[in-house]
Amino acid sequence: MLVAGGLAAGNQAAGSLITSSPATENQAAGTPTTGENTLAIGFVGDLLLDRGVRAVAQEKGIDAIFQNTGAIFAGVELVCANLEGAVADGEKPLSKTFRFNGPSNSGEILKKHNITLVNLANNHSIDFGRDGLRQTVENLRKYGVMSYGYGENAAAAVQPFYITRAGITIAFIGAVCFPLEGYVYLPDRFDVGRWDAGLVGRAISEARRKADFVFVTFHWGIEFSHRSTATQMKIARFCIDQGADAVIGSHPHVLQGIEIYKGRPIFYSLGNFIFDQAYEPACRSVFAVLRVSAKGLEEVLLRPVYIRDCIPELAAGEKKEAIFNDLKEYSQVFGTEFLLTGEGARVLLSTTQRESGEVSD
Repeated sequence: MLVAGGLAAGNQAAGSLITSSPATENQAAGTPTTGENTLAIGFVGDLLLDRGVRAVAQEKGIDAIFQNTGAIFAGVELVCANLEGAVADGEKPLSKTFRFNGPSNSGEILKKHNITLVNLANNHSIDFGRDGLRQTVENLRKYGVMSYGYGENAAAAVQPFYITRAGITIAFIGAVCFPLEGYVYLPDRFDVGRWDAGLVGRAISEARRKADFVFVTFHWGIEFSHRSTATQMKIARFCIDQGADAVIGSHPHVLQGIEIYKGRPIFYSLGNFIFDQAYEPACRSVFAVLRVSAKGLEEVLLRPVYIRDCIPELAAGEKKEAIFNDLKEYSQVFGTEFLLTGEGARVLLSTTQRESGEVSD
């Protein structure tokens, strides 16, 4: 359901390369904040710096790829992306269908354009093996880009990564939810985070004790399907029940619905952000902004994004309308409502928020 209304505008390196999983940006997470500070955390979908994106960057310059991100990210203090691919030097690629490897200075590029946190728990950060994953962590870290979703064993790989900004501590947990192509998974070896209900549930419980907010990102679902699966829904709701404040999905390369479960948002797929797929639905995305404070998760804002020749831009006119019509359709099964605005939309989290706007067709 759509509603008419207004929208508010809105390091320490990531763990040791050799030991365990990411720990914290600043210091160990402490007691939850009691101040009045607010923090805006933004999530984008899949981000690729290889294949067609690399070709466009070679033609137009890498900064051209990010030319609109300033407008997209305006007013957001922390941006997190799902980085699709390794950043590895000289490592042997795995034997698999698609293998992605970004330039060795990918961290410099991302940091310059205010993407300072990436999830590595996906099916492409391991494209150049375990050594390539280690190099990816280091090549990002040396430029000040934090990463999470990896570790020395299965338990370490899903341990929370803590960031404290404006007196607010956020925990990030990442996992991939399907078997990966091209190598044998060994739970006692360095790897990306994998879905395991017991391990992820315990990680959320730990994070709940130490952080103000817990965000869980999953790489899951069926590629190019707008419908979330029963497995996605079961996993997402389990995480909310364990104490997560939001669940954010990637991998399908297209938008999927948004569910509000027990007052907490589940983004089943944000689609692409920087990618080379010209298939029209794969060009439609949203930038999800979660604004938090000591009072809790105050609002969820969506900015419509359209990808043109690998370059994301704020969608306007018919493109913007199409994106929100898509989201309305995909989210209808969950009964999710949106407050439409000139800038984008606000996801209504509660009955109080829904009653504050005028429902429109």
